[in-house]
This record gives sequence, structure tokens and C-alpha cells, in this order.
Amino acid sequence: MPQHIDTRYETAIARRDRWAASAAKHRAAQAKRTAAGKTALAKISQEAAEKAEAHAKANAREADRLAPMAQRAQALRQQNDLVAEARLARAIELAAVTPRPKALSPKDERRQAKEQEKRDRLAQQGQAQRKRDERAAGVEHDPRTAAGQREIQIRGPAVDKRASLADYANLIHRQTDRTPPRLLALERFDTLWHRAHCGLMATPRYERGVDTSRKIAGVPDDRAESLRLIDGVKAGIGVEMFAILFHRVINGHSFSWMASQGMGESERLGVLFLAAIDATARHFGLRERSRAVEVMEQGLQIAS
Repeated sequence: MPQHIDTRYETAIARRDRWAASAAKHRAAQAKRTAAGKTALAKISQEAAEKAEAHAKANAREADRLAPMAQRAQALRQQNDLVAEARLARAIELAAVTPRPKALSPKDERRQAKEQEKRDRLAQQGQAQRKRDERAAGVEHDPRTAAGQREIQIRGPAVDKRASLADYANLIHRQTDRTPPRLLALERFDTLWHRAHCGLMATPRYERGVDTSRKIAGVPDDRAESLRLIDGVKAGIGVEMFAILFHRVINGHSFSWMASQGMGESERLGVLFLAAIDATARHFGLRERSRAVEVMEQGLQIAS
């Protein structure tokens, strides 16, 4: 297991000092034995001293090599400690000014619990009614199928339910948001898309056709122009907005399906869908220019 740089540095220092002390001890023994005329023992002490001095020098070199790295590590730790202290102080300041939720009284808690139970009950009733309407219209809703991933509207009396794909108005949930410019923008976008992609699915033939042309067939002019216009819409409103319109208008997917694919929460997708419709309406000249763009351009004119 690799050791911390400080541990390696401290170990090298400790070994250097330990071997240096051992060498000094053997040198003292060598001098004492030499003075006593014990040549053989003095020779043994000399060899032990030389060995200890070699180990002390090797550990000293290792300590010198590790010293700069240990100093950098210490400086980085000090810097990290300062940053951590600053962040902790900032967190304490934010915690002091952040409003804390008020503790609810038992009465308020019971009231909120009853309201949540009511919302859950209404949601379950709505889902049950939706399933009854689907059965009455002969719709087998399976979210694993392509049809189950699309927005389906069920209309008619109880004895004669009919199911159909959502029209432009029903793609927008709130009735107050179904303004004429938005509905017209949806219709133009849908029409332009199908004009741009018409003919991609060839009509099945039972006999081989005869090609008498002398050049490669080109894209029809109407489809080529529609492709150019649809690319202009994508560039004008942005790729993400264009993708939301594609999933919602062209494929008829519901917000719940889009959320299940990781595109975001249903509420956020609903807001982005309306923003995409408004951007498309402005692109087609059905609405006034965005106020945000006007303010930006005014600021740029003043700055220039």
C-alpha cells in the first residue's frame, strides 16, 4: 500500500538519524578497542561503523529527495485548510440568513395531511375514470407500445366514446394558453414538417419500374424548399426547442413519456413547450418580437 509523502520523508529522517547514531557508537567502540590494543575487535567495530555510515548516507539522500515534495504537500494542505475555512464561514453565513421552515402545529399537520389525501384520492379517481373511458372507446392502453406513448383524446357520450390523437388545441393543456397565434404556429410547423419529409416512404410496387432518365433524380423543388425552411426554424428557435416540438407535435408523445426518457420533469417540459411554440410563432411572424431580444438590442445600440 503506498505511503503518504510525509510518512516516507519522516521515515527517511528517522532511519538516517538511527544509522548515524549507530555509526557514532561503533566509531567510539573502535577507538576504545584500538587504544586497548584489541586490533581484531577494533576491525569489527570499524566494519560495523562503515556499514552504518553507508546506510545513514543512503537515507540522507532519500530524505533530501523527498524534502521538496513534502514541502509542496504541506503547502497544499495549508491552502486547502484555508479554502475549507472560508467555505465553512460562508456556509455559516448563508445558514444564518436562510429562512427556516416554521414548525407546524398538530392542527396544521392534520390539515395538510387531509389535503394531501384529498389530492391523492382525486388523482386516483381521475386515473380510474380515464381507464373507464379508454375501455368504453375500445382503447387498450399499453405504455410499452408506440400508441400508448402518444397523447390520446377520448370524446363523446358515455355510450359512444371515440378515441383519437390529440389535435393542436389539446396539445396545450390549459385552455387559456390556446391562443390563435400558438395554434396557427403549431399547424404551420406540422404542415412544413410533413412537406419537408413527404416522399421518404416510397409507394410499394409489385413490378420493377423502368428508369429512362439520363441523370440522377433530384429532390423535388417543394420538398427542397421545405427542408430549407424547416432548417431555418431549427436554427431560429434552437435545437432543444425544435426537439420538444418534434416529440410533442410530430410524434404526439405525452409529457409523461418524455419525462420517462430523461428529458426533464413534466412541468418543465410543459413550460418549454409553450416557449417553443411562442418562438415558432415569432419565427413565422405570427407574434411580436420577444421583449428580451428588444431590450438586448436596445442595450447594444446604447453601448455602441
